Amino acid sequence: LSALPAKSRGAARSAASRSTTVGFVVAVLFAGTRTCTVTYVGVGSTSIRAICCGDADCLRRTSAPLAQTVGQDAATTALSSSANPPVSGQSVTYTATVSANPPVAGTPTGTVDFRDGGVTIAGCGAQVMVAGTATCTVTYAGVGSHSITAIYSGDADFLSSTSAPLPPTVGQDATPTGRDHYANHSV
Repeated sequence: LSALPAKSRGAARSAASRSTTVGFVVAVLFAGTRTCTVTYVGVGSTSIRAICCGDADCLRRTSAPLAQTVGQDAATTALSSSANPPVSGQSVTYTATVSANPPVAGTPTGTVDFRDGGVTIAGCGAQVMVAGTATCTVTYAGVGSHSITAIYSGDADFLSSTSAPLPPTVGQDATPTGRDHYANHSV
């Protein structure tokens, strides 16, 4: 905040508030300027003003309010698989990990929707996140290509985001079973 008179040599007080004063920072001005770093704990609007308390050479002055709007931060959703490539009949667990983008800290909350080709996977819609992760377990009945994505819902502090797709191709199980196993053997 540099809305203070250049002649000021006294102390400055900065106040951040929504409807009441949240806090004061008292600092001695140097060359007519003082900065104040504020860390916001959530989204919303606030008004900040600087007050020069004055001294023998300068009267008390208050800056015009500076409106600040704190918005939601972007989040990144990463998707991983317990088996890649999976085989027909095998259970695969997909894990979505949602994290705050630096320099913001915090753990996103909310839900993740797991989709295959844009369609929600049965039993894997709106999976509640625990410590920034959500999981979905699928057993593929047959071979084929898939495109799995995880879509984070967002919350009060973080915007929604979508993972890059995982393109698993479900292959055929190589384990010999049943009469096909014996068809290639002489007796």
